[in-house]
Amino acid sequence: KKIILVIPYRGIGDLIFHLPLLKGLYKKYKSKINVITNSANKAKFLFSKEISVKKIEYINFQREEQIKNSYLFLKKINSYKADICILTSPTKRLIIPLLMSNVKKKIFFKKDKTKDLSKYIISQSAKSFKNINFPKNYDLSFPKKRINNI
Repeated sequence: KKIILVIPYRGIGDLIFHLPLLKGLYKKYKSKINVITNSANKAKFLFSKEISVKKIEYINFQREEQIKNSYLFLKKINSYKADICILTSPTKRLIIPLLMSNVKKKIFFKKDKTKDLSKYIISQSAKSFKNINFPKNYDLSFPKKRINNI
């Protein structure tokens, strides 16, 4: 099985648009996906029932203390010893640690003129993985809790 790492650093709404990518990679490689992201997007809650996700870790992507944060980001990427790492951002401050990492196959999404983030992620996913179909499926599963009447 491949070790796959996906790095969506954006916010909570944007994280949902990554579901087709996660599901497509899981289906293709038959491996659960590791995710490194920021705590503001609540990925651990959003993806708590997503079968394609193995592990979610939070890291600081802030520009403040950029050299320190880039170093910690590089260490975190290397700790996975990933076969494939996908950074869904064209941000240079995140691309550089990825390029310096020990990941076997490094993929980062390119800048383009697409304004709609869901279309951007789908199109970049399709360009990077030509042999995978990424259906637009943004369904999330949440735990069902019983509501007790008071």
